[in-house]
Amino acid sequence: KSHIQPGDAVFITGRIAEHGLAVMSVREGLEFETEIRSDAAPLGGLANDLLSCGANIRFMRDPTRGGLAGLLADLSEETALTV
Repeated sequence: KSHIQPGDAVFITGRIAEHGLAVMSVREGLEFETEIRSDAAPLGGLANDLLSCGANIRFMRDPTRGGLAGLLADLSEETALTV
């Protein structure tokens, strides 16, 4: 987290909340007109591809627990930066 700097970009590699919705729908027995699937996937290959192209990745996190908003709020609190 100490590597995060003002002006850094936030990249999202999947749809927001899809994993949480998939888990909740199974737990609660919810049914939808379309299938909701977890978007959980390994990101090591993507990170390696970005690094090999010269990307300067300072921080990566899977926001599965707490979601994107929770992650950004935690980072803002810990770094005194805002989104």
